[in-house]
Amino acid sequence: MGDHRAHNCSAVYLAEGLGQGFCALSEDATVSYLCSTTYNSAVEHAVHPLDPDMGIEWPVRSPLLSDRDAAAPSLAVALKSGLLPVYHTCPGMSR
Repeated sequence: MGDHRAHNCSAVYLAEGLGQGFCALSEDATVSYLCSTTYNSAVEHAVHPLDPDMGIEWPVRSPLLSDRDAAAPSLAVALKSGLLPVYHTCPGMSR
């Protein structure tokens, strides 16, 4: 194990089908993903992270977005066009 005293090392588990986003507040932040299956961009979905309907209060005034996030539809458009998964159809999500 490395010396982590100067770092806030933590992990978050998100089940399949849940959305996620992050905001790096330093130049040396690292985000790593562990996936339950081989990554497949064809089944990935995106919603514009700055859409007011998302209700996210980001801790920066002018966030730097990836091209993918900047081009993502609003939540309303994604919902209306059926782009987002439905809970009961997500793998592993049963009632």
